[in-house]
Amino acid sequence: MRKASKQYDGGYWEYYTLSNGGFYMELQEDERLDMECMGNCYRGEMSAEAASLAVNLCVQNIFAWQVNPARFSDTFHNLRHYASQHQEAREIFGFID
Repeated sequence: MRKASKQYDGGYWEYYTLSNGGFYMELQEDERLDMECMGNCYRGEMSAEAASLAVNLCVQNIFAWQVNPARFSDTFHNLRHYASQHQEAREIFGFID
């Protein structure tokens, strides 16, 4: 999160397991975060929940390629499906794509 938002200075994270087998950690923060992804020229603002989903998707994608493809490909796609239903899906996908 530190790489994605200059505002992030640590915080409390809650862990969620999804009914479809996905999982993610969510930053418990009320303020919106300015987010930036240099790799795809994204710059925008998201709720902490949406920012958490975006960062978790990036990390799980890296893990799918570098750590355990079988496990993290599935969890990435499950989380991606969940994120597609989020009210800030456009921002989340702008950040990760």
